[in-house]
Amino acid sequence: KGWGLISCENINKGDFVMEYCGEVISKTTCLNRMQENENEKFFYFLTLNSKECLDASRRGNLARFINHSCDPNCETQKWIVGGEVKIGIFSIKPIEKGTELTFDYNYERFGASKQECYCGSKNCRGFLGQKAKTPITNTRKQKTPIRFKTL
Repeated sequence: KGWGLISCENINKGDFVMEYCGEVISKTTCLNRMQENENEKFFYFLTLNSKECLDASRRGNLARFINHSCDPNCETQKWIVGGEVKIGIFSIKPIEKGTELTFDYNYERFGASKQECYCGSKNCRGFLGQKAKTPITNTRKQKTPIRFKTL
């Protein structure tokens, strides 16, 4: 489990929490960086589209510290802003002040080894990349950014 991020205020269901920021790189560069850093404990890559990814390891914001959960309280949504794809983190249920923010990484595995999940939720799937049994609904409602702190 990584650093984690804790909400400093109550968050309503559907609220915009923050943007997931990072360096826009090609899928090829992403795969190369993953191979170069295969001994690293944490990766901060999110897919933007079929050709590009966001790498938040070198140029990211606090969103990169949000941990995975098989029972998340947030989700990622892709938006087109000014002609560019952006990834927003949105709450999918009410979140009380002091609660850790989480989202389902929907991890795409490269290679044979599985990444064990440490979320500890009742419905934990055991490994990142295992498919959820029920889909999570997509909610859209914008609000001012939420205050938060690292664990």
